[in-house]
Amino acid sequence: MFWKKKAPQESNAETTATVATAAEQTVIADSYTVRGRIHGQGPVEVQGRMEGHLEVHGHVSIGASASVQGEIKAEVLEIGGQVEGQLDITRQLRLGPKSRFEGSAAAVRIAMAEGACLNGEVRMKA
Repeated sequence: MFWKKKAPQESNAETTATVATAAEQTVIADSYTVRGRIHGQGPVEVQGRMEGHLEVHGHVSIGASASVQGEIKAEVLEIGGQVEGQLDITRQLRLGPKSRFEGSAAAVRIAMAEGACLNGEVRMKA
C-alpha cells in the first residue's frame, strides 16, 4: 500500500559526479583513479588520475604527480602534471614548469612556465 516497486535502472558504465556548491573544493586524491564525468561549480583539484570529461564553472588544478586524459572545460586550468586531450578554457590556461600537455586547447589567455611541454594545437579565444 505505501511501497511502490522501483523500476529497474539501466546499468551505465560511465560514472557522473556533480560538485555540490561553489564554496566547497573537490579533491581527487593521488591514490584514486576516476573514470567518467565530473561537472559542477567550485574548485577541483586532481592529484590522482582522471579519465573522462571534467566540466567545472571555476578553477581546476592538476597536481604535479597527476594525470588527466580526456576533455576539460573550466574557467581557469592550472596544469602541474600531465594532461592529454581537449581543453576549453574561458579565462586562463597555466602550464607549470614540469607540466606536459598533448592535444588541443582553446583559451583566452595562456601562461607557460619555462620547462613546460606543449604538443598540439592552441587557439586563442576572443
